[in-house]
Amino acid sequence: ISAAPLKIKGQTLLKLISGFGGCNAAMQFTKDEGVPHPAAPARSSSISHTVELSSEGTLLLDGKAIDIHEKGKDMLNQLYKQYVGDYPRYYKMDILSKVAFICSELLLQAEGTRDKHKEDRAVILFNHSSAVVSDRNFLATIAEEFYPSPSVFVYTLPNIATGEIAIRNGYHGETSFYILPSKSAEIMNKIIDASFRDKAIQSAITGWVDCDDENHFEAEMRIVVKG
Repeated sequence: ISAAPLKIKGQTLLKLISGFGGCNAAMQFTKDEGVPHPAAPARSSSISHTVELSSEGTLLLDGKAIDIHEKGKDMLNQLYKQYVGDYPRYYKMDILSKVAFICSELLLQAEGTRDKHKEDRAVILFNHSSAVVSDRNFLATIAEEFYPSPSVFVYTLPNIATGEIAIRNGYHGETSFYILPSKSAEIMNKIIDASFRDKAIQSAITGWVDCDDENHFEAEMRIVVKG
């Protein structure tokens, strides 16, 4: 461990990642100065279904508005009871996971694959604020109770939102949550395209899911199919 930058010799770097929850990887990088690397061809893809959700009471499924009588977290509970209703684990989720979960359920019902496990499907989500709502709640448990809450801590990891969707549907593809400086369709599309270079992935539930607090959130999610 070094408190200052160190110069190193050599052209190769081995990066070891021991991730939380058993997501382990090793990557080797080699510096080839002056050697051009051909760009990998872009993967064609198409969007099969879309959903847009706002805490202000807006819901669009494949561009068609759906009437909602509630706003904020009450709206999510209304949607759960109306369109899901058979997954009590929903009530244990943090707000970020609830928003992503509800949107995924609506997408899968539109697709007609609610009960079909797709081992070749990825879940790739993006936002700007990570899991800040759960971060605040976790800090509150330390300040108020001294002992931090393990059940709240789990949801301080934004990728738990992708995991909730994968567990519910038996997906075995990539599950990733990327934190971006701001919403950027260009960056998101590049990441999705890179994921599709994996031959094992044929489709993805993907999009933007961001939450300021339990009553202020937005989501734009879709199902993308490799062309």
